Amino acid sequence: MKFNVLVVEFASFVEHADSAKDLTLAYQRFIERSGFAFFCVKTVPADYDGSGPFDILSVSPHDDWFGRWATTQYAKSAPLGPRLRQEMRSISWTEFAEGQNFAEREVLDEASRHGICDGWATAFEIGRRRFEVLLLALAEHNLTPNEEIALHFASAYWGMKLFQLEHLRLSGKRALSDRERECLRWVAAGKTDWEMSRILGISEKTAQEHVGRAVTKLGAATRAQAVATALIGNLISL
Repeated sequence: MKFNVLVVEFASFVEHADSAKDLTLAYQRFIERSGFAFFCVKTVPADYDGSGPFDILSVSPHDDWFGRWATTQYAKSAPLGPRLRQEMRSISWTEFAEGQNFAEREVLDEASRHGICDGWATAFEIGRRRFEVLLLALAEHNLTPNEEIALHFASAYWGMKLFQLEHLRLSGKRALSDRERECLRWVAAGKTDWEMSRILGISEKTAQEHVGRAVTKLGAATRAQAVATALIGNLISL
């Protein structure tokens, strides 16, 4: 299959995905079909200088190399992250086969003992967060310039959707009360404020207020939009 067709198919799936788990599994399948074996996505502040903490947003299922990478100083000395921040472009592992310092060479040597022979990395920013994507291959893997561009945009689109879902899940669960989520579920089921009030044993005005607060907290313009946002973010279920 041509690479551009693969990217279009992947982007179409991402557009309609509604869970972080589905997105992670889809990205794993996508990179495998693109010639890679594993991936890791970390997020850092946009002004990150490499010295502070970072978060792992998503990682390939069943891969012990990234566990080793994240729990040792390798997370700080791996060569691709700093080079990404210095050069502001997508880069490949093999570009830096020569001239590495001791710490960088140690990372690459141990990676090779895990069967990892090549890698590729790209980065993008969403709001105040920077996302660094690392793909690893079990054999030398050369991308054409057009494939690198397509892979970057596919990864950025996927990362944006994953970040949105995770943000909605975490912030929404903190923001919405149990009663607000309950009322949204009944709105999704087609109930009116009066019907909700009978079901929940509250006044019609109180039911209306619960729904109104949920709409506001989710940044929605209408009840329908609030329901859609809550469903996409797995804040409520039907």
